Amino acid sequence: MYPLFGDIMGAADMTVFVVQGVVLTAGAVSLAASLDRVWTFAIERLGRGGRGLAPRLGIAYPLARRFRTSMLLGMFSLVIFTVTITTSFSAAIDGNTDATVDQVAAGFDVLLDTNAANPVDVEALAARPDVAAVAGLVRGAANFEAVHLDGPRSWPITGFDSDLLERGTPGLFRRDETYASDADVYRAVLDDPTLAIVPENFLVAGVDVPVLDVGDTFTVIEPGSGQSRELTIAGLGEADWLGNGALVSRELTAALFGAPQIVARFYLAVADGADADAVATAVNAAFLAQGADARTFTTLGAEGVRELLGFMALLQGFLGLGLLVGIAGLGVVMVRAVRERRHEIGMLRAMGFRTGIVRAAMLSEAGLIAVQGTVIGAALGLITTRQLLLGSDSFGDAGMPFIVPWGGLILILALPLAASLAATAWPASRAAAIRPAVALRTAD
Repeated sequence: MYPLFGDIMGAADMTVFVVQGVVLTAGAVSLAASLDRVWTFAIERLGRGGRGLAPRLGIAYPLARRFRTSMLLGMFSLVIFTVTITTSFSAAIDGNTDATVDQVAAGFDVLLDTNAANPVDVEALAARPDVAAVAGLVRGAANFEAVHLDGPRSWPITGFDSDLLERGTPGLFRRDETYASDADVYRAVLDDPTLAIVPENFLVAGVDVPVLDVGDTFTVIEPGSGQSRELTIAGLGEADWLGNGALVSRELTAALFGAPQIVARFYLAVADGADADAVATAVNAAFLAQGADARTFTTLGAEGVRELLGFMALLQGFLGLGLLVGIAGLGVVMVRAVRERRHEIGMLRAMGFRTGIVRAAMLSEAGLIAVQGTVIGAALGLITTRQLLLGSDSFGDAGMPFIVPWGGLILILALPLAASLAATAWPASRAAAIRPAVALRTAD
């Protein structure tokens, strides 16, 4: 958790972390731009014995133009900061896929959906030698009302019984503090038809509209009579990539949809030594007439994560374009710097400075900005992502494991530096090729 303002930062939304990132980056850039004594000491150390002459020349000009250097450094840092956060989020989501699947599956291996008009017999599934356990679910749709909605909203609702808890308990994102464990929440819902477990995106009405939380109430409307029933949220589940919607007791679904209740969704646990994918294929073939659609929880989890990672990759692509524009801007600035310092470069060339020293000095100037920007952005991005994943209530009571994306981090550090040097190569070569006589007699 956060050592300072833990209650405030823990419950903060993403906007607060965006502001935090901008403030941290601005502070780091201001600090880096003011460390002239550190760079002066480094220059003196590099210049001993005639060594490091090119870095001395390259670093001197950015230190003399602090505002320009700060603007370039801030641009680099903000883009790298954002790219690092998206890369870290992608790594955390991808690395947490197996744990999320285990939480949702609760000891089962295969999810089977069938035609409600011609459902599969539970006993026929349980009698199969490759199936060790079966939990049947009653799944339908109902209209819901909540304080943040303008009118009724149709959403899935699923009734479960104790069979779902025989092999484990589906993990919860957050639960009511009156319950000691997730299992207690599910047992309370089984015993009380006025309680429900809903996914974190239940009845979401938009990006900026808050969703329901633990302890909130909402209303379910019976499809036939139109009678309303108020339900209280006892726990929040993960994002609903299974489409269960609100999990309630079979007693409530019987009141909503009438008896007999049609079990059209099944959780299957495969027998020891059996392959879950092979069992899903065999079940689909055996119950083709019932419209069987069996898929492993691992496959469903991978599909859900793939969609989210695809969005993150698209965002990274747009950020990469922004970084490309920034690198091009650095090249333009270097072209301008060559023009501004034409007389200075001509004087250096007249004093006997070789073209290689002049070229290396220009590259050192661009390298200074790129290295500082990438280091500041990457470091602050990792720190902010770790705080957000481990300390924010937005990722549940336990948070989400933080994983350092080493491969992506190396690319984040290496590519901007290499691209910046490449963009500066032509202006540096142009500066090195300036003839002293021409530069000294040319008017600005």
